[in-house]
Amino acid sequence: RGLGIPGDTYEISLMIMALVAANDGARDKARISELVSKLEDSQIRRGPGRGSWSYGSGLDLATGDHSNSQYAVLALRDAQEFGVDVETRTWELIRNHWLGAQNGDGGWGYTAGNNPSTGSMTVAGIATMVIVNSMLADDQNEVDEDGNPICCGAAEETPSLKALERGVEWLTRNFAVGMN
Repeated sequence: RGLGIPGDTYEISLMIMALVAANDGARDKARISELVSKLEDSQIRRGPGRGSWSYGSGLDLATGDHSNSQYAVLALRDAQEFGVDVETRTWELIRNHWLGAQNGDGGWGYTAGNNPSTGSMTVAGIATMVIVNSMLADDQNEVDEDGNPICCGAAEETPSLKALERGVEWLTRNFAVGMN
């Protein structure tokens, strides 16, 4: 699927995920950090695709798409969990984009706007909302005083949580094994 374009979002994302999976510690951390910076720099910062990604930063495509964006989100999550800093602003832009791109029926389409909701892009939207909520969570609230993870308390109703619920509802109504 890679287009061979220097800076291709998909290729950079796969490189980050592969390096993190290789888990070669400090040896790869500088390379992962460099790739994260390149990915953050290619995030669309204005227009209808603000907070998403397209194929690469040199293409001047201001709309972005949710397929490339999902790969970027997965890679950034892996990098951050590996110990490479991802800017809070990047996560906030991602969250705001996906919140604004959700269709009225609760699903997501390939791009923001009037694209019909699909199963694959709605799963990408659900996963993105879970990831972005986790990446923007207040670290102090993630463990109790004994250091145990807090996982089962009542969640505060937020726009991100509401979007997640609407996405799951869409998927529940529309899931079909034989089609997207």
